[in-house]
Amino acid sequence: MTMAETENAPTVNRLPPHYAKLGSAEHTHAGAEPPPDDSAVSNLRSKIEPWLCSLFQSEHLSLLVANGLTTAVCHAADAHCASMASDAFDTEWSERIEAAAKEVSQKAGRGDTPNIEDRIGTATRLLQGLRVMGEDEKATALKTELDIRIKSFLESVLSAEQSFRSQIAAAADDLSHDATSLL
Repeated sequence: MTMAETENAPTVNRLPPHYAKLGSAEHTHAGAEPPPDDSAVSNLRSKIEPWLCSLFQSEHLSLLVANGLTTAVCHAADAHCASMASDAFDTEWSERIEAAAKEVSQKAGRGDTPNIEDRIGTATRLLQGLRVMGEDEKATALKTELDIRIKSFLESVLSAEQSFRSQIAAAADDLSHDATSLL
């Protein structure tokens, strides 16, 4: 779109080029120019940046989007899909990890059964704590179990993608055969 087209475009749903809103009107700026003083920019930035950072943390967003997208596509293609379900960890910390993961699941509105994201996130936080406390042997054992869980989940996702690819290839073969038989 050219500058002239942009200027003449309908303004019904068009926001000003410098628009920021987070929560109440107190944390809002709208205008053709940036906020007039640095304190307004700093105030808005201090409210918006932490929210954006937490939203786009790759640990969570990648796992959710990647698996959610893969699951939807696999269901549409009638292919095997990876599951977010998982078993409890098998370590000396199993009960504590499970209790904390259950709490995370409840707070997220997913019910009483934690999924792999809840368990991996909880175990990762525990691993960091063990390292801070200097519990290297315990941290190493937990890291090994965590690596096994992550690897297993990734293999499940890859298997789902391979199943999807097989379904697409089979569908393409069927279409090719149908087109040939029409000739």
